[in-house]
Amino acid sequence: MVSSGQFPRMCSDRRIDESRLPIQIFGIALALAHAALSGWQEKRRGAGLHGRLAETEGVVEATEQAQSGEVSELARPKLFLFNILLTVAVIVMLIWDVFPSYFPFMLGVAVALFVNYGFTAKMHKKIINLHAGPALMMCSTLMGAAVLMGILTTSLGADGKAISAKVMELPEGTIPSVVRCLAAIVSGILPAALGQHLPLVIGVLSVPLALAFDTDSYFYGMLPVVIGIGQAFGVDALPIAVAMVVCRNCATFISPMVPATLLGTGLAEVDIKDHIKASFLYVWGFSILCMFVAILFGIMPL
Repeated sequence: MVSSGQFPRMCSDRRIDESRLPIQIFGIALALAHAALSGWQEKRRGAGLHGRLAETEGVVEATEQAQSGEVSELARPKLFLFNILLTVAVIVMLIWDVFPSYFPFMLGVAVALFVNYGFTAKMHKKIINLHAGPALMMCSTLMGAAVLMGILTTSLGADGKAISAKVMELPEGTIPSVVRCLAAIVSGILPAALGQHLPLVIGVLSVPLALAFDTDSYFYGMLPVVIGIGQAFGVDALPIAVAMVVCRNCATFISPMVPATLLGTGLAEVDIKDHIKASFLYVWGFSILCMFVAILFGIMPL
């Protein structure tokens, strides 16, 4: 088993080489191509305000009514450039990471309300009420997801205290979490013949596993277990870590264990099951393609 300090030191010893910049550019181009392909497929499927799906669900009718009434009253086309700059400013403040994450959003909303709709409390209340329903629903969904993640990823120590998924080595007498048990089961059922090719196996299975593991439990709970198994077969930790990081990250936004996925599907008014059903095979294929590219450039040696 890799200790809690050994893995970060092992990774920090590998410095980023400028010669790998073309690989990163290739990865970005590949991701953009995948996004364009997905958008084209969704458009053919009928997505969009005026697509077949919108007509079936009555969205077009609602849009026409809104355009003739309330939306035309609330639209501020002359302030479009200002609103774009305000959005960019909020993002810059988030990246700057000087203030708490909620501060840029609160400041941005306040500025947007006063600039777009003046100092009329009635108009501000109308705008807030317009978005209150979806916002409250999304907050409750994220809180429910957080509770579920806490139940699945928290281990219990011998003294009854909770142990976070970020603790890589559990003390004696600890009751492991559901996710740690799943990681042990998945690792235990792998045939011994595949031990020498463990990075490939993990790379192929990363996307399906992402549907059952959140980010912390995947990397803090499962990664040390798999690295320990790989060491028994003489496999270095780096190829295993690369396979888990590269391939799993492709599936981040189809995993129901990631709050951002629930937020995105909620804002798009799409059921999470429909989102996973439509995207799973494409994401899985893209992750395997990324694995082959990593092998081709020697990032993940066999």
